[in-house]
Amino acid sequence: MKKILFPFLFFLIITLLLVHSPVFFSFFKEMQTDPGDTRFNNYILEHIHQYLSGNLKSFSSPQFYYPHKNNLYFSDPWIFFYPFYGIFRFFGFEYDTSFQLFMILSTILNFCLSFYLFHIIDEKKPFFNGFGSTFFSASNIRVCQVGHQQLIPNFYIILCFIFLFLIYKNYKENPKKTKLYILFFSFSSAFQALSAFYNFFSFLLYTFLILIFLFILKGKEFVLFFKKYLITILFAFLIFGILTMPYIKKTKKVMEEVGKRSWKEVSTMLPQYKSYLYLGKENLIYGKLNSSKFFEDIPVKNEHRLSFGYLTFIIFLISLISLRKNFLIFLNFLAFFSLIILTFYIPFDFSFWKIVYEFLPGASALRAVTRCNLILLF
Repeated sequence: MKKILFPFLFFLIITLLLVHSPVFFSFFKEMQTDPGDTRFNNYILEHIHQYLSGNLKSFSSPQFYYPHKNNLYFSDPWIFFYPFYGIFRFFGFEYDTSFQLFMILSTILNFCLSFYLFHIIDEKKPFFNGFGSTFFSASNIRVCQVGHQQLIPNFYIILCFIFLFLIYKNYKENPKKTKLYILFFSFSSAFQALSAFYNFFSFLLYTFLILIFLFILKGKEFVLFFKKYLITILFAFLIFGILTMPYIKKTKKVMEEVGKRSWKEVSTMLPQYKSYLYLGKENLIYGKLNSSKFFEDIPVKNEHRLSFGYLTFIIFLISLISLRKNFLIFLNFLAFFSLIILTFYIPFDFSFWKIVYEFLPGASALRAVTRCNLILLF
């Protein structure tokens, strides 16, 4: 236990300092913010709180854009993120302090659940599990989006990956556990869908790519798995549908009213090759390198900081090469690389994402597709 506890606490403290040091060092007088998203996200959480407190009559129609109805579905609904905000409001904290604490709690949950995922994959390497959890929870690509608080909580998605791994480990020898994990996966997916759409959509896309490559690489086992657990899988889809259908219907209606994002707007926030090299001028280690003229022509720079860090990328390549024979590593690399290709923008207005944008339901609602690359941290 001591071998696990020390690296767990050590890397948790590092993670919190990397992500939330302005809050801690100002004794909660400062908050990492975006001029628009932060206020709006706090407003939505507080709207849910006031509704549950009996102070508002309508849940789905916050009073902005009054008298228009179903305004909650113009953006992320935050429904299953609310408990992690509401608990602080319940104990008497003000709405802004509760929002700060919600952000910190989200980072803690991201770290704890990712540490657990790495632990069940390889329990003999707690130091590397802690390092991996810090990388997942506090890497540059994530901290750059800390002002877009809807992107911080990843705990439902991590739960999905935990259940996917447990399904993979148990489906041959323990059908009872496997069926439970399939159902838990369904609930976790639905909770994410009803809370924040960007992370859910990228997770859905990533999972779809995983399933395609599983079918290609292990088609026979893949088909046998679906035959064996077909009823449970169908029941899981039913649960997901029941939970999300009201949300889907209302967002569809909103989309019909306001229309989809224009391709011109979306294309400016598709990843370019420079995006994977760019960390931003504010980066403590690579900031000076990122101030060069080479990066000047990147549009909407705050959305294009997708580099993991140059040294980190070298470590990633070395690890990938050394673990290339591990099936799960290879499978995730295929999905990882495919998602990059799928979202990649080539000058003169070419991207495979245009096909996704035109034909996949929900894709045209995404403005900053670069945010979907957060899923690559897994």
